[in-house]
Amino acid sequence: MTVNVNGTVSLTGKLADHTPITASAPLSKLNLWPVFAQLYNLKGSIAGMAALSDASASNEDVAGTNLLWFRPDPVPLVEVQWYKHGWPGGITVDLNGARYVIPPTMPLPTPSVFPGLGAVNAGTGNATLTLTGGLLNPETLSSNINIALTNVVTNAPVPATPALLAASPTMLITRASGLFTGTFTHTDLTKPAFQGVIIQKGSKKGGSGYFMSRPTPLNGLGESGKVQVLAK
Repeated sequence: MTVNVNGTVSLTGKLADHTPITASAPLSKLNLWPVFAQLYNLKGSIAGMAALSDASASNEDVAGTNLLWFRPDPVPLVEVQWYKHGWPGGITVDLNGARYVIPPTMPLPTPSVFPGLGAVNAGTGNATLTLTGGLLNPETLSSNINIALTNVVTNAPVPATPALLAASPTMLITRASGLFTGTFTHTDLTKPAFQGVIIQKGSKKGGSGYFMSRPTPLNGLGESGKVQVLAK
């Protein structure tokens, strides 16, 4: 999300059903931004208002509540693996964000772009990776990870649950953008990818993202799962 010098706000990303989204509109004098994007071949949309501010170190800079998100029934053929009947009556979702700051390269050591990290701990890690929903059984899997000053992510030797030890998660942080990606072995033995974004301050501080389950054979009953990364 970028605030341009002409007062236009532009957003590019993905919704948690894996749908790409782009939105752009002028910022009002009250620093309100009308969010609107047409989706699913013009058969759905997401819309609402978001407030922008240059907030303090403890508050987010972008906040919008109860944006209306419509997904049609039926959805286009390419979408039928997940939520094939959509939510044509609409659901509400919130929008949160924060200014992303890349630490300077000098003086050394350069801090990680991930907020609030303690020292790397070989035994218990300095962060947790938690996966929830998305047809997982059990529903929540959590693991200890280490995020180094270089933003390299490794698994700590002691997993929070034995199930995620078998899941063999991997994670990569892109320093230039604050985006992260990864993979893990699902409890149904498929290997979904996950993705998300780092929020450096505010109530959502940490990493937030999603993954899409991939049942086999494909049955149209796939679901989205939540990904959360938190510093210890």
